[in-house]
Amino acid sequence: VGNQIFSQCTSLEEVTFPAITKLGENTFQGATSLRKVTFDADAETIGQYTFAYSGVQQVVIGGKVTKIGEGAFYYARALKTVALPDTIEEIGFGAFEGTRALKSLANLDKVRKIGVQAFYGSGLEGALNLAKAEEIGNFAFASADINTSAKYTSVSIPNAKTIGNYAFFGGSQETATISPCCLIPNPKPPWPTALTPCTWRVNNSVCVPRRETLPSPRSTRPS
Repeated sequence: VGNQIFSQCTSLEEVTFPAITKLGENTFQGATSLRKVTFDADAETIGQYTFAYSGVQQVVIGGKVTKIGEGAFYYARALKTVALPDTIEEIGFGAFEGTRALKSLANLDKVRKIGVQAFYGSGLEGALNLAKAEEIGNFAFASADINTSAKYTSVSIPNAKTIGNYAFFGGSQETATISPCCLIPNPKPPWPTALTPCTWRVNNSVCVPRRETLPSPRSTRPS
């Protein structure tokens, strides 16, 4: 499916792809009435900003997809359910940014790489099990509102190699389990800067903080 095929189709409510391997960029961008999209088991690629600003609430993704593209669900504020396959390995920059209605995500524990702002301002709740995550980008799970904490209550990242600046900024959890011997507290607001402006590199189960200049969150608007 090519780029922007259903973009701005404001009356479109449901789509089922019985045989498709790839969705192009901005496919459903601005399809505000869209509620459900289903891909069959042959789907392999979800493109950039595929569902950006759409009204989609439920997406069922086929079993061959390994990556969710940049901004795939960018500010799809009504999104409640996404069925990720157990083949998923990477979630791109801003893929679920602004998805406030999204409370949980199956197979998040299968993902190895989580991009910058991947879940920035999302509604994820409960325990974040990032069992296979090796790389987590800046602001990946950060709260978008300095006055409101994110709603997840614990974070487990036993195999992390790199955790970006403010990856869990504004989280409501008390501790983040990074490795068997490393617990990093995540303070509640107001957030002191003692821990957050660092990149945490886990080397042989030892967390080594490295000071860096704090970058500002950036948002890329689809054209």
